[in-house]
Amino acid sequence: LYAPDNQAAFLDEVGREYFMYYWNECQPNSKMARIGTERARATIALAGSAYAVTSLPVAVERGWISYEQGAERFVQVCRFLNRAERYHGAWSHWSNGITGAGLPFNANQQSAGDLVETSFMMMGLFVCSEYFNRGGANETEAIQLVESFWNSIEWNFYTNNQNVLYWAWDKDLGFAPLKVTGPNEAFPAYILALAAPSQNAISQSVFDEGWRGGRNYYNPGRTTYGYRYELGKEAEGGPLFTTQHPFLWLNPYRLSDNYADYWG
Repeated sequence: LYAPDNQAAFLDEVGREYFMYYWNECQPNSKMARIGTERARATIALAGSAYAVTSLPVAVERGWISYEQGAERFVQVCRFLNRAERYHGAWSHWSNGITGAGLPFNANQQSAGDLVETSFMMMGLFVCSEYFNRGGANETEAIQLVESFWNSIEWNFYTNNQNVLYWAWDKDLGFAPLKVTGPNEAFPAYILALAAPSQNAISQSVFDEGWRGGRNYYNPGRTTYGYRYELGKEAEGGPLFTTQHPFLWLNPYRLSDNYADYWG
């Protein structure tokens, strides 16, 4: 049961079945991931869809779908995102997969752009842009759409004229009272905001003051259960997804800033 060959086969089966959920159970009009049973069937989730898009090259490499099928799904998702409602470039946390209209995250919102989930989606789209690059009609259209998305996300708008990024902006209610401070799953938002075209990029001070956030971001020498654990205010660690999400796309090897080495 626990032999390496058996474990590899088991993990491959688990991965394939998770992927096939995204592949077969997507919202049919948008090809995006559904949110679940607690909302209308047409409701799609931006972050879940980002994971689905990210998995397309993996599925091709493992033989679960063909390259052509992956490229077709890539462009289908991009076409939906191109007609979906946006908020200074960001997409909604949840949307109607038929109409593209943004949907409220909770009862206190009307309709809002979600910058963090938008960063997840852009990361997934960048992965696909690099992989599906043989120059076919689907690939070309999708890559052009991704470039247009990238050029139109106003990361610096989401600072609300402060040295921090805000998670969401509601077109009727303004900025949600939720600043994005680290370390957590939102790391890609700051990385992309720093790297964005100059008219939309944030300054170094937004990263330095916002991402650190005054929350005991760096704790040199701290150990937890015998392991060096220097980032974050939670001495015993936070939710696992705070690590899982960013490093789906960011390689921590040789990744460092003025405060931390994210590998070692």
